[in-house]
Amino acid sequence: SITVTGDLNFNHNSIDFNGFETYINATELHDEVYGILCVNESVQLTHSVECDGLYVFGNLIIPEDCTLLVHGDASVGGTLTNNGKIAVDGNITVSGILTNNNDITITGNVTVSGYNSSRRIENNGVLMVLGNVAVKSDGKITNNNKLIVCGDLTGTDSDGTYSYHYSYLYQSNENAELSIGGNFSWCSQSYCYITAGKVVFNGTEQQTVENLNCYDLEVTNPKGLKYLSSITVTGDLNFNHNSIDFN
Repeated sequence: SITVTGDLNFNHNSIDFNGFETYINATELHDEVYGILCVNESVQLTHSVECDGLYVFGNLIIPEDCTLLVHGDASVGGTLTNNGKIAVDGNITVSGILTNNNDITITGNVTVSGYNSSRRIENNGVLMVLGNVAVKSDGKITNNNKLIVCGDLTGTDSDGTYSYHYSYLYQSNENAELSIGGNFSWCSQSYCYITAGKVVFNGTEQQTVENLNCYDLEVTNPKGLKYLSSITVTGDLNFNHNSIDFN
């Protein structure tokens, strides 16, 4: 492993870590390719960076003109603020704070959890998840712009170890949109507050819905929806000639 307590600058020369981890305790990153990047302090990119995996325990900032490419899994236990572009080829776990102000694409699954409601994703840009999104044990997602979940979106409360820990889903911006390609299930003891904007179900197979409270609801899935429990729509409901199954 390599531990750096100052700035790291390879001057664009290639380095083969042979599977070893690279721990960075730096104020800035100056090079393009790392092994597994572990950020323990406050770090701001100066240009685009690629890595094989990412652990954020400190504070990582992606400026507007920078791109972070993660060719593997990522974990955010500290704070990650994106003003540029992030692409994660694997899964991402958020037990800290992930704020997206621009563009994030995640190929795998997203898990948000932690025994404190500050464990959250704040989406102010476009966040696309090609896999599933699971919110657990005081995890929170606030969508202020466009959240695209191609798989399932689920919210659960206790993990069996601690009681009275709930999951939270918020959407209060009238221009916000939550798009779901899989099934939706939110624990009845947890909190789903979609008081403005739109929820769109656009899968290709019949989708199931459990405990959804939203403002506008649009269904473009040709196979329709199957409701497993109650649904509350306080705005407009548009099925686009698709079927709905309440059984």
